[in-house]
Amino acid sequence: MTYLIAAYFVFWVLTFALVYGVYRQQKSLQREIEMLREEMEQRKG
Repeated sequence: MTYLIAAYFVFWVLTFALVYGVYRQQKSLQREIEMLREEMEQRKG
């Protein structure tokens, strides 16, 4: 039974780590998109 609990715990830790990694990557891409938008606006006018 202990192995089942340990496996369940590891599964959720890995799941949250994956979700957190995707969240960080999305935030990074969002910042980059915003920087590119600002750069385009500066080049326009």
